[in-house]
Amino acid sequence: MRKRSEGEQDWNAKAVRVWAQGANLRDAIRTVELLTPGAEVSVRWGDIQRLADDMNKALHVLRETAITEDEHLRADDALAALDAVRMTMATERSLDGVDAARSRSMQANLQTLDYTLGALRARATV
Repeated sequence: MRKRSEGEQDWNAKAVRVWAQGANLRDAIRTVELLTPGAEVSVRWGDIQRLADDMNKALHVLRETAITEDEHLRADDALAALDAVRMTMATERSLDGVDAARSRSMQANLQTLDYTLGALRARATV
């Protein structure tokens, strides 16, 4: 087994951190969807938006610093999945609540995000 370069180790560490950010984002969204609309939900959506913004920045850094084309594509996939989650979030916020169809859409988007982040993390731990 070959030793990883410093650049590879740095990228891998960032990928694991982004995976953890994704888990936090997913948990925060699932929690807010269970709450009754009100002031607390508005505050939490603001917190979720900040989590998503931070994750978006981190994914862009991963994409730009990817060592291989495969890593670059995996970061692109995760960015696309995050965009889908953010679009669904915007819809839920603009309509002031979650109905069953939007909740299913969000859950599907979160599963896709989990999958793409898992692919980044799997590559990072190889």
